Amino acid sequence: MLDEPFARGDSPIHRLDPRSRVAMIFFFTVAVALCRHLAAPLAALGVGVILMSLARLDPLAVGRRLLAVNFFIFFLWLVLPFSLPGTPVLTLGPLTATRQGMALALLVTVKSTPWSAPFWPWPPPWTPRFSGRPSAAWACLPN
Repeated sequence: MLDEPFARGDSPIHRLDPRSRVAMIFFFTVAVALCRHLAAPLAALGVGVILMSLARLDPLAVGRRLLAVNFFIFFLWLVLPFSLPGTPVLTLGPLTATRQGMALALLVTVKSTPWSAPFWPWPPPWTPRFSGRPSAAWACLPN
């Protein structure tokens, strides 16, 4: 069985109905994904911090998880600034980093953190059980 330490706890977030958690995750994800400017994802990051504090998560464990997520974002920073046309900011030999490429890399970085961080205390607190419905078995739906 999988063990998710952030799913265990006794906080206001952990006590929410799992269906409402899934709905909130969906709408939060869509709202953050559709943002085109930096201000809204920064606000979403603030919401994520508030939710994590309400869930009483260990800050060191959250930091380690964020490092794992942002490890992949690091590779975007190696490519995006050099792949978009725009105002040159930095030239490294034949490569030129642009302000527009760096702005897009920053936007993706800020959007990916609130997208992932608030969900850690939110996994449904049920275990997979077969209820006679094949679709419910893989979705871990309660009977």
